[in-house]
Amino acid sequence: MKKIVIGCGLVFLIIALLFVGLSFAYKGITENNLENRLETVHNNWIELLELQDEKNNLLKELIHDSLLDIQYVDSLNMSLIEYNKNRNELKECNPKFVYEQYLSNKYMLPIMKFYSEKNQLLDLKSKTSINNIQNNIEKLNKVIDQYNLSVRSYNTFYLTFPNFIIAKSSGFKKKDYFQIQFGVENTDPKRVREERIKELKEIEKKYGLNEE
Repeated sequence: MKKIVIGCGLVFLIIALLFVGLSFAYKGITENNLENRLETVHNNWIELLELQDEKNNLLKELIHDSLLDIQYVDSLNMSLIEYNKNRNELKECNPKFVYEQYLSNKYMLPIMKFYSEKNQLLDLKSKTSINNIQNNIEKLNKVIDQYNLSVRSYNTFYLTFPNFIIAKSSGFKKKDYFQIQFGVENTDPKRVREERIKELKEIEKKYGLNEE
């Protein structure tokens, strides 16, 4: 009887040690996977900001002697100044930054439209500036797509059970999407965010998840 108890105890100990070992191994694999995906997000973010810097510098040159309504020029110029002021703090994407870029793009659109319509009357320097900005925007939007795909990959892995338990305990956080494209009209990201919150609350109400 004593041997049976000892044998069962050893089996239990081996199983427990195996479980602990596998848990630590899975934790390490999960953290490594999160770090790799996070590195891809970070690299895409850096590339996005570099193209953003280039776009802003090109816009500054273009609007320096702009013939447009001063309201458009001043609004865009102020948004560019604000961007430069906070540039070193942009370690990652956040809703505030996305909204600021939504406004900056909104100010940029009528200026680009104005110059595009006057294309035949522009001097070579202005035509070159417009072409450079359009080429930059095309590249920037592709990088935005790549960034959002990498965020989706990271967030999906992060939210998978039991990964989110490991991720939270290890200090990992979900990442924000860059919800706009440049050179086109966008839906106000604040409104999109508010509508999503409203939809979630309605779902919670429907299933009684918000009841105390």
